[in-house]
Amino acid sequence: MKKSFLFFATMLLCSVTLFAQKHATDDSQVEDEQITYRKYRKPVSKLIYPNKIFCFYPLAGIASNFKVGLERRLSDVTSIKTNVRIGFNDESTFYKYDKYNNYYTTNYSAYNQGVTNLFNAMLEFQYRYYFADKAPQGFYGGFYGYYKMATFNSKYSVTTAVYNNTYPYNTTYNTSNGSESLLIHGGGAGILVGNQFITSSKIAFDFYMGSGMFFTSPNGKYFKGLNGVADRYFNGIGFILGANIGLGLGK
Repeated sequence: MKKSFLFFATMLLCSVTLFAQKHATDDSQVEDEQITYRKYRKPVSKLIYPNKIFCFYPLAGIASNFKVGLERRLSDVTSIKTNVRIGFNDESTFYKYDKYNNYYTTNYSAYNQGVTNLFNAMLEFQYRYYFADKAPQGFYGGFYGYYKMATFNSKYSVTTAVYNNTYPYNTTYNTSNGSESLLIHGGGAGILVGNQFITSSKIAFDFYMGSGMFFTSPNGKYFKGLNGVADRYFNGIGFILGANIGLGLGK
C-alpha cells in the first residue's frame, strides 16, 4: 500500500513539474513574440497616438486673429500641418503703420493715428520629422512656408512749417489730415524645431520656433504688430514662434 502511494505521489509530482515547465515555455514564447513585434513592427505605444490633431492658437486672439490648424500623420516619423489665420478689426491697437513716424525736419512733421478697417489672412504649411520615431509626439524638426496678406486704412496727420524770411519773420503752420488704403502681401520659408506632447486623453500641447527669409510687397516694413515684435512684414531674415492646444482625432 505504501509502495503504491509513493509511486502515485512520484507520478503526480513529475506531472506537475512537466506542466509547469511547459507553461513557462509558452509564456516565454509569448513574451518573445511581443518583443519581436515591438522590435520589427510598430511599437505598441504608437497605437494610442492619433492620426490627426486639430489645433487652436489661443494667443492669436491678442491680435484679434482666429487661427486654427490640422496636423496629419504621414508615417511613423513624419507629418504635415496646415495652419489658417484670419483677423479683422475696425480699429487695431495691436497693429501699427509707421510710415510717417519718426520723420521730422525743420519744415515738416507727420505722424500716424492708427490702423482702421483691418483685415488680414495667412496660410501656412509645415513638414515635420519626429526624431523619437513616434509621430506626432515628441521632439521634431522640419520646414515651413507661408503666405499672408493685410489690407487696411491708415489715418495720418501732416504739419508743414512755412517761414517768412522778411519782417516780421513769423512762422505759420499748416496741418492736414488724410488716410491711405493699403494692400500688403508677404511670405516666408525656413526651418523649424519644436516639441509636441499628447496626453492620455488625446489633448496635445505644441510649441515650436523657426527662422527663415521673409518677403513682402509693397511698403511692408512699415506695417507691424507690437512695434515689430510679432507679425512683421519686411524683407530679410525673421523668426516665428508658435504655441497651440490640440485635440487628437482617430487612431
